[in-house]
Amino acid sequence: MENVLNRLHLFTLLLTLALTPPALATERVATLDKESLKNMLASAELILIDTRAPADWETSSAKIRGAVRGAAADFNHWGKRYPKEATIVLYCS
Repeated sequence: MENVLNRLHLFTLLLTLALTPPALATERVATLDKESLKNMLASAELILIDTRAPADWETSSAKIRGAVRGAAADFNHWGKRYPKEATIVLYCS
């Protein structure tokens, strides 16, 4: 579980590029730029989690292909579904 949490922290993606000014991004969370994420999308080890509120997820036409919805607060529940080797990237807008 610790390995999964470490990977989660290392590869957490906040799509600050879209709506959040960079000054608001926390320094403790690793971020990816758009091009880095594009390069990762073909990886079978990538798990892309959209952490937006359920209503925002359901009504949005802007979704990254292959992403699944998961509340960040529920990580202990859905985090166990994925292999420890997976690279988990979280994003929101």
